[in-house]
Amino acid sequence: MIKKRGTDKLDRVLQDRASSPPNQQFYRDGHLLVDLRDRVVMLDSQILTLTRTEYRLLALYVHLRRLRKKLGVYADQYIETVCGTGYRFRPVPGP
Repeated sequence: MIKKRGTDKLDRVLQDRASSPPNQQFYRDGHLLVDLRDRVVMLDSQILTLTRTEYRLLALYVHLRRLRKKLGVYADQYIETVCGTGYRFRPVPGP
């Protein structure tokens, strides 16, 4: 199997289950459930069949959402969404 550069790190993050508390292994809102441990995605109680790339993008979104929540009001100050590219860390100049 050939992997594109940069995907190895994301795969390691997604597979790092041992250090995550059990409640950190699920994302759930009104319609969507993502089980990061078992790689199951459900929409309105129906299991979705996703490609590997689709799943990884969805899991990345879940992780970014959690990070933004932890950063609170400062999230937009540190995480920049780059249209057509993805995300990048935006360092804030020190005092």
